This record gives sequence, structure tokens and C-alpha cells, in this order.
Amino acid sequence: MLNSHQRDLIDGLLYGVGGPRLTKSEFLAQFGVQDGVALGVAILADAVARHDTGELSDGLVVTFTFGVSEDHLPLLIDLLDVSWHVEKEDIVSLLGEFHRPDLVDTLVHAMDHVPDYLEFEDGRSLFDKAISAIRDTPGEYAEAVLVNLADSTNPLIRDRAGKELARRRCGWRPGMP
Repeated sequence: MLNSHQRDLIDGLLYGVGGPRLTKSEFLAQFGVQDGVALGVAILADAVARHDTGELSDGLVVTFTFGVSEDHLPLLIDLLDVSWHVEKEDIVSLLGEFHRPDLVDTLVHAMDHVPDYLEFEDGRSLFDKAISAIRDTPGEYAEAVLVNLADSTNPLIRDRAGKELARRRCGWRPGMP
């Protein structure tokens, strides 16, 4: 469980509190740890165990800052199917950072249910992030899934998948504008 000082440090990493944003090394030193990736896993694991939405948000900030590891995978995948948080799009984005063909079906599954908090935009942000992650995944299977999504009955999925399929076929790769 994070204390108020640790939460302030995470806010300082993201926004700067009472001054400029903390650098990664300043944050780690003040937090008293050396491994930001492992810290992200630990915070997320605690948030999941306690269903703590604030700590989940903090854990995601740390994870986006320091990166993901294989230790994040079970936590992130489990978080896709629970309803106690409002971070599904961020979780999909982090899963996309793995660029793993074995996660394509997980990304597609994430689009099967639009959470209530995304109803106002019909799930567009969730679809966009999941489809972009699939586009960035190497291999024929990811491309075949994009082809299938481009035939979706949902116009938001169909249009986005068609655009991303065209980008992929034109040689677009992660990191390109």
C-alpha cells in the first residue's frame, strides 16, 4: 500500500509537484528503489489484490514511465476482465508494447465488451488502442486478424482496422509517424 509521500513522488514523476517533474533517477532515489520496472509490478499487484483504483492509476504511471516486463503480463491480462477500474484502454496500450503474436487474441477479446465508462464514445478509444497494438504486432496472424476486423459489423472497428491494415501494408512500423 502506497503512503502519501510515495503518491506525491508518483505525482511528481508525472506532473511535478511544487517544482519541475522528477527525473526517473530522482524518482527512484527518493522512492528508495533501484528498479522502476519491478516497482511498477509491485504497485500493480498490490492494487489488484486490494481492488484499489487509485493505486492502480499510480502503478500504471510507474509502468508507463519505466516500461513493461513479462512479470506485468498476468496482471495486465487479468485486469482486462474486471470491472472495478476505469483503465482498460491504458492496459490495452501496455499489452501492445509487447508486440507479441500470442497476445493478439487477448487484444481482440478486450474489444468484446465496452465498459460503461466508455459508452459515451462508443468504445472508440479502446478500439483504437487495441487495433493499433495489433497493427504493431509482427506476423501473418496479426495481419489476418486485421483483415477480419476490417470486415466487422461495427463501423468504428471496421474503419479503424481498414486504416491500420493499409498502414501496415504500406510498410509502416512502430516508431514511424
